[in-house]
Amino acid sequence: MTASKKNKIILDSEALEIRKKLIEAASKGETLTYSDLVSDDDDRHMGKLSKTLARISCYERNEDRPFLCALVVQKATGVPSTGFFMLCDDLGIDHDLEDLQRECFEYWGENKK
Repeated sequence: MTASKKNKIILDSEALEIRKKLIEAASKGETLTYSDLVSDDDDRHMGKLSKTLARISCYERNEDRPFLCALVVQKATGVPSTGFFMLCDDLGIDHDLEDLQRECFEYWGENKK
């Protein structure tokens, strides 16, 4: 999925709710696990979550805001799934996780929207 200023991305209610959780975590300087965002670890739910996080990330990128999905990590490893790194590559984003998370913490710590 690519994002450009010409293509307006509209988030559905589920994506808006997840975005709200991400912003809340960012404003507190925290990360979330994938299981914090879905009630069931079923692969179908995780697959849908991955697509939702990608849409949110493209939406934020269109608005020149930090890459919120950098805050979502695997419980066991503390790093995002491989899909996160693939999305970064697709969008041409340097995937230095610490930098991306810091950008979120700084931006949303100052701009609680």
